[in-house]
Amino acid sequence: MTESKTPTKTKWDHYFSQWMVHRLAQFGLIGEAHPRFSELPYEADLFVCIPDGVTTPNHPLWKHLSCYTLIEFKSMHDPFKVRDFEKVCAYVAMSYEKYTLPLDAQVTAWIILPYINIHLEAALERHHIVLTQLQTGIHQANHPFFPLMIVEYGLLGQVHDFFDLQIFLNKESILDSAIKEGFEQLKATFLLEEFVKILMMIHPKEVLR
Repeated sequence: MTESKTPTKTKWDHYFSQWMVHRLAQFGLIGEAHPRFSELPYEADLFVCIPDGVTTPNHPLWKHLSCYTLIEFKSMHDPFKVRDFEKVCAYVAMSYEKYTLPLDAQVTAWIILPYINIHLEAALERHHIVLTQLQTGIHQANHPFFPLMIVEYGLLGQVHDFFDLQIFLNKESILDSAIKEGFEQLKATFLLEEFVKILMMIHPKEVLR
């Protein structure tokens, strides 16, 4: 009798962070993947800093970044869970100590996920947070202690602008367009090789088609 093997789970959040550190560097931004906030296994997905002298990117999504932005990414394989919102709040608070930020600095929290689910809806209601839609899939809110952005990348429109996030979807029609757009935009850049590496880890069959 042979033992059944549990399928290996691909950690899409790891590859999201790895890709974004390279991608956002194109805009002059500094990103740290998986910043750890304690000896416990608590880490966010990305912390983005806009250095002095660098302007906010002229991009429909990244133009909303603040000087310091804490990003929590969720995929179809790792959905938003019951206590995830409270973890994000803790990460924002601990950012000041980890990066020795001035106490009057503003850290914005971003939650990037395919779609707002029942657990995030419940967290927003629990904290009396009302979202304002900036455009389809991009929402802004004021948490009592920090600005908040929520991005539903399953609802974003133009592939031209959002292929970076749409490659983390499973819907074939969107995924195919996102992959093609990525190759087109990155073909003459040093990022193409990194883009292919990420795709091979999260969508190997689609890349080899």
